[in-house]
Amino acid sequence: MFSMTGTVQGRTASLLWKDGILSGDKIALDKAQYENTQEHGYLGAVPNCLNSNYLTDELPARGLLRLHVFDAITREENDDDPYNPNAVY
Repeated sequence: MFSMTGTVQGRTASLLWKDGILSGDKIALDKAQYENTQEHGYLGAVPNCLNSNYLTDELPARGLLRLHVFDAITREENDDDPYNPNAVY
């Protein structure tokens, strides 16, 4: 589970991803659903998400939201393992 807050099309918005389900502000949800239908290549190194649903798995979902939904991210929270700056993602 993770959440992101930032700007989407000039407005502050938040999204929460949990077990493949995305919830949050309508402007961000609409953009995420649209971008999820577009071909963005590998996001998060999960090849089975190519040409399918990026929102199914956490890593591609994070990549989609970071790169194609939010213009800028001001806050990000993660309930999983702590971030390791030395890890290769």
